[in-house]
Amino acid sequence: MCFCFISCYKKIEDDKITVTGVGTVTVQPDKASIIVSVITEDINVKHASDANANTMNTVYEAVVKAGIEPHQITTTNYNIRRLDSWSNNLAQNGHYQVRNSMKIVVFDMDNISNIIDTAIGAGANELNSLTFTLKDNEIVLHEAQVLAVNNAKQKADIIAQAGNRSVDKVLTIVEHNDGVYAPQMMVSNASFDSSFASTPLSAGNVTVSASVTITYKLKK
Repeated sequence: MCFCFISCYKKIEDDKITVTGVGTVTVQPDKASIIVSVITEDINVKHASDANANTMNTVYEAVVKAGIEPHQITTTNYNIRRLDSWSNNLAQNGHYQVRNSMKIVVFDMDNISNIIDTAIGAGANELNSLTFTLKDNEIVLHEAQVLAVNNAKQKADIIAQAGNRSVDKVLTIVEHNDGVYAPQMMVSNASFDSSFASTPLSAGNVTVSASVTITYKLKK
């Protein structure tokens, strides 16, 4: 875990000083969200739908068998459309395409590649995205908030001392919602077949930032 400090904006007016401090905490992620899809096509919409349901059930069962709890799996999208085309300004009826997307939440970072391989091996033919986040943002956010307040105080002290003044007490504190910056691997709806080979994955780091604007009263 590493910390960094940034601060900006300062103003001295009427025996007051206003500064903005930022605290940033960088940690390794402990949660991953994988979205995979099963896509089927057929000239008959029911055949396409039935084939999709059967394959998705196989994917679901395989992923659960690989260690994912049922409540960690949700459907994110289900869509049926006809792939029509145009020729000589006339519409040509095409096959029906059924797309069913599943979100899989993984808490074991060492099991991510295996879960992806399992889903694809069971019939998922599209990997939509892989996002790394945190199970509990609040703990890390609180650390970032403390750093932001400390950073603001340090800045206020430096600026006040430069003007032969000193900080007395806090008058107001305004918290800003900076958020969590998580690495995300967008796979651009990549499709796979039976020749797909697993690639080792690196999660990178998750960055949580907080900022506060504090107004201090200066001593006379």
